[in-house]
Amino acid sequence: MVSRRLAAAHADDTSSFAKKHATVLTVLTTSIAFLQAWALLDVLDDFFFSVCYGCSGPTTCSYQSNLIFATVVSFVFSKLAYVLRFTVDEDSESETSEALLINSMLLVAGWAWKNFFETWQTSIAGSLEGADEFWSIFVMLNFVWMLCACVYHFFLDIRRGRDRMRRHMLAGIGHTAEAGYKHSRKP
Repeated sequence: MVSRRLAAAHADDTSSFAKKHATVLTVLTTSIAFLQAWALLDVLDDFFFSVCYGCSGPTTCSYQSNLIFATVVSFVFSKLAYVLRFTVDEDSESETSEALLINSMLLVAGWAWKNFFETWQTSIAGSLEGADEFWSIFVMLNFVWMLCACVYHFFLDIRRGRDRMRRHMLAGIGHTAEAGYKHSRKP
């Protein structure tokens, strides 16, 4: 009786230790991904803006160069993330490194778009004052909303197409299996 209670208490301690351990690992992994993303962004910013455009950073360059940078980073990183996501790895270390890399690529792309919108808003608001600045921000937010709506509808179209293809494939497989079953039975 006492040993069962001790075993149950030990099992609860072990599960709580495992939960705490998993939480600590999650926080460490997220922190490392953030630091990795920050370092990657600094390297890419220095190369793209300092070497290619001769600016001291993304905020001193034009919004057009920031748009090019954000678009290129988003396109390249989305392709890399797609490739990394669908590679089959057996060990947990490579899965963790893939998750870190994908997370850091997402952060870099987000920061690149933030820099673009910040420089765009600064460029628009620099020539406007008062109520005109409000309307420029209003137009910019509507542009972002329309862009997000278009991307979301594009995503939905792709998803609907995949679902339609999956249904057709399953219908064809079910029909073929049913036909094979009918022919295999002897009267």
